[in-house]
Amino acid sequence: MAANEFLFIHYKCPQEAKYAYVYNHFSQIVFTLQGTKNFHLGTQSWSMTVETTHFAKKGAWKQENSDFQWELLAFYFLVEFLCNFYKEGLPLLPLSNLPTPPSDTIICIQVNESTRAFFYLKNR
Repeated sequence: MAANEFLFIHYKCPQEAKYAYVYNHFSQIVFTLQGTKNFHLGTQSWSMTVETTHFAKKGAWKQENSDFQWELLAFYFLVEFLCNFYKEGLPLLPLSNLPTPPSDTIICIQVNESTRAFFYLKNR
């Protein structure tokens, strides 16, 4: 489903080759419903499983196929959306003791029961 400059998809990755080189023009938040997919960028690697979701900045990486088909829900958006979201929410956030922001292209986020229930509910 596309709306303005956003794209929401439920996707079963058809990748057959061991590796695929991918360039994404949008930032993305991806939630794995089943399977595994590994991503590589330089010396860094990330595994996407049902236990993790991830935020990825616009960019390129190598995608490694696994033995199991990767099924996911994804939200794609322009970086301007994130910048506007940050600017609008900034006055509502406590600004003391903030952690250092990550600089990685791909940021893994641990999934908890609430997050998992939300995504599985949306998928049914």
